[in-house]
Amino acid sequence: DVAEDIPGDKDDLDQDLLDALPVPGEPKLEGERRRAWNKIPLRVRTAIRRLHRQLSHVPNKVLIQLMRLSRMDPVYIEAAKSLRCEACENHKRTPQTAKTAMPKKFVFNQEVGLDCLEVKDINSKRYTLLNIVDQGTTFLRVVPVRDGGGSPTSRECLDAFQQHWCAWAGVPRTIVLDRGLHNRGVFSQWVARQGITVRSAGVESPELIGRTERHGGLWKDIFKMIVEDQSVSGLTEGVSTAANVDRTKNELSRTGGLAPSQWVLGRLPRVPGSQYDEDESFDMGALANTAGDGS
Repeated sequence: DVAEDIPGDKDDLDQDLLDALPVPGEPKLEGERRRAWNKIPLRVRTAIRRLHRQLSHVPNKVLIQLMRLSRMDPVYIEAAKSLRCEACENHKRTPQTAKTAMPKKFVFNQEVGLDCLEVKDINSKRYTLLNIVDQGTTFLRVVPVRDGGGSPTSRECLDAFQQHWCAWAGVPRTIVLDRGLHNRGVFSQWVARQGITVRSAGVESPELIGRTERHGGLWKDIFKMIVEDQSVSGLTEGVSTAANVDRTKNELSRTGGLAPSQWVLGRLPRVPGSQYDEDESFDMGALANTAGDGS
């Protein structure tokens, strides 16, 4: 049998040659790392790279800690601080940007965020919904736009937005959107005719619509639990469940000390059989019916 070279050793030799070449205009820290790495003997560099691969490309901090626990030679430990793995660099996660923004005014319908989300019923049938979140009060409406899942058309999103938001709340001054195809076509034309200012998020910057996505995620978590608990199936039951989740989200969350429903309506909406309703708190029939249907 002919012994084969250890996988990766040939690539390590090529990388050593590249590290030895001067690179004009390289960052100062990278230049210092390359010079420190080239001062290390070749056998030590080879051993460190083999150890890094054998440990499934662990981060350098973890590798150094493991080497210290194993009481390895301090020369190897110091060499590991200058290790750079090309495979790790190519597949590392993009660093997150600072998710900060100016505080929103507690003014309803000043700025509205729109996004699409997808849910499933108890039978794993998919539904696409339009998530509408007021950026100031965090008042939320989530309405179905497509039965069967998938990306909706701009006409479907426009009809849902007009019927379930603009019909009662009016046209907002600003809309916050991502760059999905459902925000183009007739939807973008209608927005332009209404004189609405559009603030679009970058393709790689979803945090620019973070408030819309965050509250949509909270809504989905509540919806999933109700679907599993009550075995919600079909579009009709899904629409009813979505309305109940809207009510729960708008009444139980707090923004600036008040619920979103209080910011918009001036009071909490009437809920038959609710213990918080002074007029019906002693109506045992309403309380029993509420407890019986699970709402």
